[in-house]
Amino acid sequence: MRLLVFFDLPVGNSRQKRNYDRFRKKLLAKGLTAMQFSVYQRYCRSRAFAESLATQLQEHLPPEGKVRFLLLPEQTFSQMKVFEDQEPVSPEEPPETFILF
Repeated sequence: MRLLVFFDLPVGNSRQKRNYDRFRKKLLAKGLTAMQFSVYQRYCRSRAFAESLATQLQEHLPPEGKVRFLLLPEQTFSQMKVFEDQEPVSPEEPPETFILF
């Protein structure tokens, strides 16, 4: 399961820039990584964890702007077509899992 967060936040004045930076830092602190500008993602081991993470992030929404949360099954995410400088590249792989005995 992948949690994707898309956002368009205003940065026209210092207060808005500060709100943007706080939200971006909260995404990073929760383990999300940037796919593109204003698009962040994180692999989640279950739907319940992804939903919980989205709920936690909703508590830190900036007062202005648009934010979207999307949960995608890993099978759908892995079918994404990604290009860099017109060359196809693989989408982000899920992290390796650890097995504890």
